Amino acid sequence: MQVLAFALLAAPLSQDPQVLDASIDSVTVYPNSAHVHRSSELLSADGSYVISGLTNDLDRSRVRVKCASAEIVRVEVLERLQKEVSDEEIAALVEELKAARRELEAANDRGRLNEAMRAHLTELFNREQEASAKSLSEGTAPVEAWDASFEFLSRRMDQLLTEKRELGWALQEQGEVIKRLEHEIGDARSGALRPVVDVLVETAGLSGAGGRIEVEYVVNRAGWSPVYDLRAASDAQSVRLVYRAEVYQKTLEDWDNVELLLSTAQPHLGAQGPDPQSNWVDVLEPAAKERFGSRAVSFDSEAMPMEAIGSLGEEVREGGVADLAWTHAAVESEGLSLRYRIARVETVESRDEPTLVLVGQAELEADPEYYCAPALDPTVWLRGVASNTSPWTLLPGRAAVFFGADYLGEASLGMVQAEQEFTLHLGAAPMISVERTQFEDIEEEPGFLSSVMSKRRSWRVHFENFGSTVANADGSVTVLVRESVPISKDSRLEVLVPRSEPARLTGERWDQELEEEGIHTWELNVPANGEADLVYSVELRYPKELRVTGW
Repeated sequence: MQVLAFALLAAPLSQDPQVLDASIDSVTVYPNSAHVHRSSELLSADGSYVISGLTNDLDRSRVRVKCASAEIVRVEVLERLQKEVSDEEIAALVEELKAARRELEAANDRGRLNEAMRAHLTELFNREQEASAKSLSEGTAPVEAWDASFEFLSRRMDQLLTEKRELGWALQEQGEVIKRLEHEIGDARSGALRPVVDVLVETAGLSGAGGRIEVEYVVNRAGWSPVYDLRAASDAQSVRLVYRAEVYQKTLEDWDNVELLLSTAQPHLGAQGPDPQSNWVDVLEPAAKERFGSRAVSFDSEAMPMEAIGSLGEEVREGGVADLAWTHAAVESEGLSLRYRIARVETVESRDEPTLVLVGQAELEADPEYYCAPALDPTVWLRGVASNTSPWTLLPGRAAVFFGADYLGEASLGMVQAEQEFTLHLGAAPMISVERTQFEDIEEEPGFLSSVMSKRRSWRVHFENFGSTVANADGSVTVLVRESVPISKDSRLEVLVPRSEPARLTGERWDQELEEEGIHTWELNVPANGEADLVYSVELRYPKELRVTGW
């Protein structure tokens, strides 16, 4: 049995330890671990205490114990085996099984009653048939009475058959519940054991007012990741951001009604990074021949790995949430990381599926814009350019994208800092058509006293607006048209755009794209129920003796 002692005192614990109730009051969740904080009940005197039954998932080297009103003179972390299910839990399962069996018997009683009622109705139906046959033979057939009687019998039989089907389903489900409970009780009574951790503590110098023991530890099978809902309004003028976190933990201890903090820090990386190691290079000299042969000497230039030093990192007990709205998390800067303090207590159960926790929601303004790349795709697309005016940094994660009432699917959202712009793609615009046509492809030989070849190609990009719902005040739409123009890799090749109607967009963003990627962008206004054209030419000039590729 493993024993880790953090205060190495030779003397044993002075007395049998008193069991303390130390519930979890706060948890700081990191992307790949969690920092759990427990507080004990109030202590009245110095002594030996034990906080028992902690998760075996905790990192033994990161258990910390403190008491503000006393000195902690001894700490031991002990591992033991305990029953997977306690006697009290077994008793509760037995009572649940009794209730399930009583409910099954009641359902069987309803089934027997249903069967008797159906037999009674069948007998009434047979008697009604005999009476009808007799009346017909005597020539006194009460047709209206027959119709009413048959309608009543048919309706009641239909009700009884429906009840029979529902009873059959209920009996099947109840039988499965009873089998499950019997299986759980059998496993529990078999005495299955699981490892747990106890923390033994001894205090000294406790003040008269008493104090509480606080235990902190790190668990590894826990973490969180962000998920978003991005709902663009039907006019694409605003975006509603719903920021949630998927918090998972499989530590076998539930976090019930705890203060929850989500941190972007990564304590598993440690506090110290590696330094480069010396890497020597030398000349390999021929080995001198010896009398009895030669010996090969190898040189190992592999660097020894460096151990990283772990750190608990953040304290989680400072501050409060009294001044927060229940729908929003407070953002706390922790130097190199961020921490979101969830505004209400949360419960995160130990299970395979993550628990969704609301971080907050905000309304962001957006500027809708249409864009297309006609050379690649004859589709005009809509997107919204929004600014992150929420109080949160948006971390990389999955986003469910909605446009009005329509779900468009999932998108990946990158890191978005506060006040930073990000783009929300909102799908194709069916009410705007685009057609790209090449109307010129000319190659000209060098003229007199010239050795320069020239190739010129021209295109017309035609747009029609059939009445898009996201439009300017006058019904027109503004489309960004993006085309790739060849970039020269040789100073002897000259690329020109001699014709551009309208002129391309200029400015820092557009000029940078043109210089680095050769992308020209035009802004085209297409009137409501109208048309507009972009016409441009690209010309390539180069010495005649060169062979040009790529265009």
